[in-house]
Amino acid sequence: DLARFDPVPPDLELTVRPAQELQVPVGAPADPDGLAYLIYTSGSTGRPKGVVVSHDGIGSLIATATERIGIDEDSRVVQFASVGFDVTVWDLVMSLCVGGRVVLVPAERRGPGPGPTDYIRAHRPPHTIPPPALVS
Repeated sequence: DLARFDPVPPDLELTVRPAQELQVPVGAPADPDGLAYLIYTSGSTGRPKGVVVSHDGIGSLIATATERIGIDEDSRVVQFASVGFDVTVWDLVMSLCVGGRVVLVPAERRGPGPGPTDYIRAHRPPHTIPPPALVS
């Protein structure tokens, strides 16, 4: 249960600044090795650990999605995972970055029962990463 953890690790200092103070102009090219996002995983210890994902890492994800899975501008991806789960990044990046669509599952259709499978049948997405509970 991650609710017991402070969302900001004790050794991380956050500074909030007004947008006009930012030094990087909008539309500036991203450094391939630079931080794209930070996601927390429990790893093998059961304790949250921040994992840095670079811009180049996201580029590799897009390349994999387009070359190996066949995601393109006509693709629809059903998105089940919560934003705190790393699969969300996969769902969003692999479709939106190539002009595809993300079909968001309403919260009331994500729970146990026929809701999720009925939603998948109705939208007939060629791609989805369902939660393990749905698959079982």
